[in-house]
Amino acid sequence: MKSIHHEKSSIVRSKIVVITLLGLSTVASYLATMEKFHRYAASFSIIALVFMTLALTYAVAKISHIMSRTKLYIIVAAAVLAGILASFLVSPPLSRI
Repeated sequence: MKSIHHEKSSIVRSKIVVITLLGLSTVASYLATMEKFHRYAASFSIIALVFMTLALTYAVAKISHIMSRTKLYIIVAAAVLAGILASFLVSPPLSRI
C-alpha cells in the first residue's frame, strides 16, 4: 500500500510534468507568431499541438490510472516522434539552407 507521502509526491510530480508540457506548448505557440520565425510557423504550431496532446494524455492517464507506465512511455515517444516527423515534413530545415 502506498504511503500518503508517496501519493502527494506523485501528484506534485504529475502537476509539474503537465505544467512543463503546457509551458513548452505556450513557448512554441509564441514562437510561431513571431515575425522572426515566420518561415517555421507551421512547425512551431505542430510542436505546440504535440506538447498539448502530451500534457492531456499524461493528465488523463495519471488521473484515471488506466495506463501502465510502459504504455504511457510508448505513447509519449510516439507523440514526440510524430511531432518531429511532422515538423520536418512541413518545413524541412535542411532544404532552407
